[in-house]
Amino acid sequence: VWWLFVTSQDTVSFNSVFSGVMPYIFLENSKIINSSFFFYHSFNQPSVQNDGDYRREVIKISSSILSNVGFRVTGLCDRIFLNDMMFLDSNPNRVNGLYLYDHLTSLYNKNLKKNDASDALYYESMDADYNRTFIELSAQKENPIDLTVGIVVDNAAPIVGNDVIFTITASNNLGNAATNVQATSLLPSGYTYVSDDAAGVYDSVTGIWTVGDLAISTSDIINITATVEAAGPYQVDASIASNEIEIAPGDNTANATTIPVAAINDLSTTIVVDNAAPTIGNNVVFTITGNNNGNKPATNVLATSLLPAGYTYVSDDAAGGYVSGTGIWTIGNLAIGANDIINITATVEAAGPYQVDVSIDGSEAEDMPVDNTDSVTPVPIA
Repeated sequence: VWWLFVTSQDTVSFNSVFSGVMPYIFLENSKIINSSFFFYHSFNQPSVQNDGDYRREVIKISSSILSNVGFRVTGLCDRIFLNDMMFLDSNPNRVNGLYLYDHLTSLYNKNLKKNDASDALYYESMDADYNRTFIELSAQKENPIDLTVGIVVDNAAPIVGNDVIFTITASNNLGNAATNVQATSLLPSGYTYVSDDAAGVYDSVTGIWTVGDLAISTSDIINITATVEAAGPYQVDASIASNEIEIAPGDNTANATTIPVAAINDLSTTIVVDNAAPTIGNNVVFTITGNNNGNKPATNVLATSLLPAGYTYVSDDAAGGYVSGTGIWTIGNLAIGANDIINITATVEAAGPYQVDVSIDGSEAEDMPVDNTDSVTPVPIA
């Protein structure tokens, strides 16, 4: 193995000894947990670049967590960068630490942290007579935590004017208990706050959700309901913080975005007759249908179809919803994609007119009125 990269919040668990000749090891913003001794071993001689210059191997450990890991370096290693790294959960049978052997030219030691007094960072030197000296590097003892925040929305393409629910999850994944945890998620102008289920610990004005304390490997959740407005922005951001030092801040922020769809109010109606050439004196049945073709519910829907003088009203099946004297059929509310039907029975008279018209309307302003009317005209025979 010639290279080892563990980056971008990767979590790696090595269950056996890991060894080999690797000129470069980069552990950046990463987690290595529950491993056996983690070995790095280089050639005991410098490697040669193409230009003839000598160089030695490089190890860089930055903003990373090493949990229950012994990290040993042997051979020639010219530079080791240790920046904002953390050792956690020492194994009582093995010191959890970093051991640097042999030809260490320079050590860059910035802001090292350890979780327990038994965790250690050592530099081991060896003289010409193979006498070894262990020097413990100073490391600040902290109470590290690894918080994460996530946010999802229940409908990524909501209709303007409808409600959506943002679910925010606050988690403490590793390290110690987190105290005074706060998650912040302020709704932008593309939404109007409606409610939440955090029992009073979410402030819709500031966007601060007071989570409180989070034990290791626990989470808390809030659901925020909001109405989608006609104009954005629509990205909702979330962040998390606590009193403790965060050892993997890359997942302390998250966001969710909707792409709203314009509301469409579209009622339509049709009318058909069961006999286009009825005999005078016989009955015909007019069937009228009211439809909601829009993407929002329709309320207080009325269809109007007053029989002309060419017919005498007999009956209908609208259970009292149709008034023959005015021709008004009270449909009520129609859900998205729903329809309602009425059958009106009438006797054909000797003289017309015979055209029967129908129109439909509701409380919402109609966006597509072209199909809000219809008509049918039987041609009676003697």
